[in-house]
Amino acid sequence: MNGVWRTDAGKVRSVNEDAVYFAEPEEGIILAMVADGMGGHQAGEVASGTAIDVIRQELQHVSSRMRPEEARNDLEAAILKANRAIYERAQADPQLSGMGTTIVVALITGDWGWIAHIGDSRAYAWQSSRLQPITADHSLVNELVKSGQLRADEANRHPQRNILVRALGTDETVEVEFNAYQPQAEDLLLLCSDGLTSMLSDEQISQVLQSEGTIQEKADRLLEQALRQGGEDNISLILFSPPVRSSQDRPAVDD
Repeated sequence: MNGVWRTDAGKVRSVNEDAVYFAEPEEGIILAMVADGMGGHQAGEVASGTAIDVIRQELQHVSSRMRPEEARNDLEAAILKANRAIYERAQADPQLSGMGTTIVVALITGDWGWIAHIGDSRAYAWQSSRLQPITADHSLVNELVKSGQLRADEANRHPQRNILVRALGTDETVEVEFNAYQPQAEDLLLLCSDGLTSMLSDEQISQVLQSEGTIQEKADRLLEQALRQGGEDNISLILFSPPVRSSQDRPAVDD
């Protein structure tokens, strides 16, 4: 197994509305997902679980032999089907009204990789001893940062930092953001909910990833440190190494 996952309700919330999934459907391919649900009466737990279940079922056929563009199309279709499933379930049950979830999905082979996301659950690559953000939050504060109305160092303290401008299942349609990822030897990939990144800075995450120890020990340290620093939200993370091939003849991936 090339990876490890951790999830915890944190120190404040009684229910864990995050959902995680990590699998290697066949040798040479990894499917990893983190979803952070939202909604009252445990509706967030329903939303995140539905997202993971639908996407997992829709991608059972994925193969390392697929063309990059074919995999991207299938991944998008799976996420959009999850969006419809959550939205329709919320419409049918008043107790689930308004529920939704973030989603970040990594579909990685030794030749190519796709990171798809909606919301503020993130993906990072640890490359050459540097933490490289792959995703950009679909949040109000990130929109303010991009427009120059807010400094990046103010974002984590902003009172509206948890407001999303895009989520899975809250509307009938949604746009999925994709980032191409080229697997490299010695890389680590980190997927996480904002329960981790609201407690730990990128610098603190980097310090853990560059420390000595196994991938399991590093995952434990990330979770433990987030809990020590408050654990104000559910905390979920997946840490894994991509199945890099030795062949130099890899298909091109167009973002």
